[in-house]
Amino acid sequence: MTDIYLKEGDLAKAIEFVVEDDTIDFTGATVAFNMRDEGGTQVVSNAAATIETEAYQGGTRSFLRRRPVAPDVVTTGRFDGEFVVTFSDTKTGRFPDRGYISILIGAHLDP
Repeated sequence: MTDIYLKEGDLAKAIEFVVEDDTIDFTGATVAFNMRDEGGTQVVSNAAATIETEAYQGGTRSFLRRRPVAPDVVTTGRFDGEFVVTFSDTKTGRFPDRGYISILIGAHLDP
């Protein structure tokens, strides 16, 4: 499981999951991001995200990223997130494939 820590209203840090599996071909794929609160209510649904692949230690690794927008980080608390990839053959895959990305949004100290 991946842990992401953000502050309320923080738009600078991306929510990211790294895929280090050379057998997954992201060529022509699209990706969306979903996030739900602890009660199971969807707070982000099919939001725009990106895929970036780079050479790494003789293979490749891919970064699935969602740059938050204001509505994503307006509420403090614990959230579960996942990326949904639609591959060029229209099959889908969810990342991480076990569990979720754990997202903690804490309160900021500004008055």
